[in-house]
Amino acid sequence: MFTKLASEIDFNDIDAFCREWAEGVRVEYKSKIVPPAKIISAFANTQGGFLIIGVECDKAKNKAVIPIRGIPNEDGIEERIVQSAITGIHPAVNPEVIIRDVPGETNRVVVVVRVHESPQAPHALQNSNRVYVRVGSISQPYEKEGDKYQDAGIDRIDYMLKRREEPQRISRQILDRIEERVRKYSSQLGKPNLEIVARPVFPYRPIVSPSKIFEFIDIHAFIPTNPSESNFGRRNVAGGACFMGNKGHSSYWELNEYGIVYERAALSLVPWRNPGGIGNESRATRHHLDADGIGAAVFNFIWLAKDFFQACKYLGNIEITVRLREIDDETLKFTTDRHPGILEERKSLEPEVSASDQCLPHHLGKADAYEKILIGLLQELFWVFNVRDNEGQWQDRWRDYVAKRVGR
Repeated sequence: MFTKLASEIDFNDIDAFCREWAEGVRVEYKSKIVPPAKIISAFANTQGGFLIIGVECDKAKNKAVIPIRGIPNEDGIEERIVQSAITGIHPAVNPEVIIRDVPGETNRVVVVVRVHESPQAPHALQNSNRVYVRVGSISQPYEKEGDKYQDAGIDRIDYMLKRREEPQRISRQILDRIEERVRKYSSQLGKPNLEIVARPVFPYRPIVSPSKIFEFIDIHAFIPTNPSESNFGRRNVAGGACFMGNKGHSSYWELNEYGIVYERAALSLVPWRNPGGIGNESRATRHHLDADGIGAAVFNFIWLAKDFFQACKYLGNIEITVRLREIDDETLKFTTDRHPGILEERKSLEPEVSASDQCLPHHLGKADAYEKILIGLLQELFWVFNVRDNEGQWQDRWRDYVAKRVGR
């Protein structure tokens, strides 16, 4: 269960896990729901782990009592657990909650709360100076006095504080190297261009081997059949691979062992002849950025990133960042239902705009979460072109698009 997606975990997996794993640093059993913030924060501060509710523990052996009896199935179990973790812990922890029916038991379920080791540690209980870590099968507290924690836990707390800084250093270092390669290999991209990055929020260790990255690239048919000077196929780089997109030299891609997915793509300026604006004044053909083209590029990138994190079996938080670069004085081809087919001038006064959002990879398999992320990113990007959130029905078009591609 440590590497399975939540959707793949069934009761048999839980039953087998309970038979194999004793209560310890990464596992705790509870026969009923208890306030989970202390246990969840302790897992996040240590090595991650599973809180399994609805399973009695034989304390003499630290083993789960089989068969699993579960707890009564009530409305709001998942919401209560998640709310406790978000509001009761600082910084907040967002656990995965998996609820499965217990065979042979009427209206009873077993609840699995999966918590990942957190580079945001130390996590303290809200309105408390206490930071809990797992010691054996116990959540051991370290209490803060003034600006310092008790001496007994100082080494552990110091380690957690330093671990917070390391992921950001690693991520910045990798992205700087990618930027150097983009400048070297993708001079053809020109301006304006689109940059998209998906990465673990705290990439403090590799999540996939370079060989698995190569397999992923080959399966997804990114590599052109006949690489040319400007379209060079796959090239190995430190910890991953880079390649040009399958539409010639219009895009540069890179995937890294730390789970970083990167794309830089040229933004085409499309011709648009306005047949007549308000007042029927005639306007000449102009070249503009295409709002629908930008939206499609972001959608396709997120879809690829979802597949990549699924292939890596990565389950932690990811951040998606989209940046429109070198767009000063460009206009956006954006039509409204109020004036179908009529271009309204939407000029950017900024040279660059970016937008970002965070989610769990498995959320991207759900249409409602997918459309929330996609539309949220596009709202931030289009803001500098003076496109208002409630203008026309552009959001509805993307909701329909997501529903068709992702499904409800």
